Amino acid sequence: MQRQKIDYGIDLGTTNSALCRFEKGRVRMLKSERLQKDTTPSCVHYTKHGQLLVGDPAYSRLTIDPENTKTEFKRTMGTEVRYAFPNSQKSFTSEELSAQILRTLKTSVKDDEFNAVVVTVPADFDQVQIEATQRAAELAGFDYCELLQEPIAASLAYIMDEDVFNGHWLVFDMGGGTFDAALMNADSGIIKVVDISGDNHLGGKNMDLLLVDEIIVPRLRQEFKIDAILADKYKRMRLENAWKRIAEQAKIQLSSQSKVLIEPDDPSFLQDDEGRDLDICIEIERPQFEGLIKPLVDRSLSLSHDLLKRNRLKPSEIKNVLLIGGPTFIPYVRNRIVSELSPNINVSMDPMTAVAAGAALYASTRPIPASKRKREFSRLQMEFNYPNTVVENEAPFTVRFDRQTTRGDVPESLFAEVVRSDEGFASGRIALTGDTASFRLSLFEGVVNEFSVYMSDAAGNRIPSEPENFSILQGLQISNPPLPHDICIEAETDELGHTTVPLLSKGELLPAIGKKVFHTKAPLHKGKAGDSFKIIVREGVHSTRPIRNVMVGEIAIDGSQLSHDVAAGSEVEITLSMDESRRIDVSAFFPAIDETIKHVLKTSFRAALIDQQCLVDELQEELSRLSALPASADLSDDRGVSERQRLREQVVSLIHLNRTRREDEDSGFGIRYRLNEIQMRIDTLLQDTHWNSVENDLQETYKHAKKIVEIFGEKPDRENLNRLQSEMERSVKERDRKSAVELTEKLSVLRHAILVNQPGFWVSIFNNIFITFNKIKWSDGIRANDLLAEGKATLKSGNTDGLKTIVRSLWALMTKEEEENTQRVRPDIPFYRV
Repeated sequence: MQRQKIDYGIDLGTTNSALCRFEKGRVRMLKSERLQKDTTPSCVHYTKHGQLLVGDPAYSRLTIDPENTKTEFKRTMGTEVRYAFPNSQKSFTSEELSAQILRTLKTSVKDDEFNAVVVTVPADFDQVQIEATQRAAELAGFDYCELLQEPIAASLAYIMDEDVFNGHWLVFDMGGGTFDAALMNADSGIIKVVDISGDNHLGGKNMDLLLVDEIIVPRLRQEFKIDAILADKYKRMRLENAWKRIAEQAKIQLSSQSKVLIEPDDPSFLQDDEGRDLDICIEIERPQFEGLIKPLVDRSLSLSHDLLKRNRLKPSEIKNVLLIGGPTFIPYVRNRIVSELSPNINVSMDPMTAVAAGAALYASTRPIPASKRKREFSRLQMEFNYPNTVVENEAPFTVRFDRQTTRGDVPESLFAEVVRSDEGFASGRIALTGDTASFRLSLFEGVVNEFSVYMSDAAGNRIPSEPENFSILQGLQISNPPLPHDICIEAETDELGHTTVPLLSKGELLPAIGKKVFHTKAPLHKGKAGDSFKIIVREGVHSTRPIRNVMVGEIAIDGSQLSHDVAAGSEVEITLSMDESRRIDVSAFFPAIDETIKHVLKTSFRAALIDQQCLVDELQEELSRLSALPASADLSDDRGVSERQRLREQVVSLIHLNRTRREDEDSGFGIRYRLNEIQMRIDTLLQDTHWNSVENDLQETYKHAKKIVEIFGEKPDRENLNRLQSEMERSVKERDRKSAVELTEKLSVLRHAILVNQPGFWVSIFNNIFITFNKIKWSDGIRANDLLAEGKATLKSGNTDGLKTIVRSLWALMTKEEEENTQRVRPDIPFYRV
């Protein structure tokens, strides 16, 4: 019988992967084929004869043949990085290597053939990484793949083993290569992902590299001559790969021991520059290790605190912290979490397998699309409608017979009976009316309830049908996953210039649809491929510089796709839809010709390789930008540490890391990732400085305008001021610089229009001219003296109109700047009377 639900879940990890299957109401770990372990190393090796090894057999070759053994390639998913295997004379992308892991897990199942799967991904994966993972599943031979965020999977596994509670908890997921923090909430059995944060380049691998870079290599340099090895890219890689596995083992041992002694598996495998075997024993103490990993743990905790802060929660309001991933076994990591996040840490789940278990549980609720199932059309073709998960003890179920697709003779009258697998519930035979019947099902609490549907004719004779089974998870309801980043269109705006405009916003529940109207810049002539309309789609943070965001793809339409001409300036309504697995589809509607073009987004973009010189230049550029940062932008945190200082320390740390790991593409992407965060923060500080200046001008101008309106204004002036005040509040709330500048000008005009009708205004200006007379560079000093004397006499006589004429004549004899200086209204203007 064909499987109706996906049922299989895979945790595709950086260092280890795992496969689970949901069967008979529970999750079952499917152990690795050769060593019968719960996890399989995410490792690929080619032997000298070109034979492919995957998993444990490959991992056993990591130290003896690192050039032909690759691991941790998940960290470069979605990039142009290729991993070369000299033994096979081939190179592969991360998605191609990941496909080998997925294929190995798939073929390890001997008692079933499955072609649909749920694969977990880090919550902070960008769209390019998501699409690369989908492609990996396709390459592995899966017909259908759904993606699930790792923290959601872990939470599902956790919540099913816990008593029902209401409140928030935090998933602290530090794996081999990535870190996710997810704020979760349960309310009457409904599970919701509130918000997420993370770093795709923070995990156990970083700890291993620190041991290699800061302890092992310095000790080797003390005892041996290895400068030539370190200067050669491939020899250095061979040295590091040989010691990296040893460092990983030391990291694990230090979780239970105060110190460890490490030495190479085969000292003769590597020689120094003089040909001596690197035969050495190195002692590492736990405090040394903890000092090395402190910055990594600091960052993970900082991301967690920021996550809570932006959701207005204190650590004390979190029910507990669910620990996922190997590094959470480290005592130092756990102690920091207990002291700085919550003493209520939950370690009931195996951190190494919880994600795979949750993925299988989720998979048990996800139907395989009918188009992806093998169908026997000689059977009655049925359609089921029911909730996958419920919190109530009953659930609705509807069955419909599809006569159009069923082949063969079918009785006119059909009956359906629904029976729970334990036979504790049976509906009895219900006649289909209009080929449809409805039921109310009774459910067991806290488990997956499995049901069978039996079809029969009027005489009670069973008729084969498909599908015949379905299941409903009782006790919890999973809300749809949120979008982790904004999906934006690159555009030019009056307010922000070249920026990103959101189509979908971070936090929106998936599936989601976003629409926005744009205009063609040039005409599109039907049938002419050279006439094109293009828009760049990016992922990241809206209203920021496009270069700071990940390029997802390009919306491209040309004249060959159109049946009519489209004039320049015509509207184009872009509609972007995204499903739960973050698969994107985009269509474009042209109202002028009433035509919709579908599937217009070109994807398959990959992050370019890191250009070392460009990266070095950018790091130096940010140091310069920080030095030039205005004092008004230099904020301080709760401890009084200035933001400039904190950001500078981060950049300097990245410069040091880049010098150490300059040949490591993965580290380069990690540095690029962190630098982008810093660049966006500096951008924001500079924008805030500009905004603060604009806002101060607006508030100051409003204050003066309000005072003048209160003293001299009429009813229309007061109404105008009230309207401008409402617009000002909106502008300040949205930080709209363009409208703020325009409002400042409007308030100045309102104030000036009232003032010019007040005699005291002209008296004030004449007094300003009188006081500063000798400082003004007059174009005709004699004429200016005569006008000043005339003005004094006019002022004394009370001739206001005459005074206006004299002031304007004086303005004509000075520079524009000097004229503006004289128009600074004195605070005592209301007291002048003529």
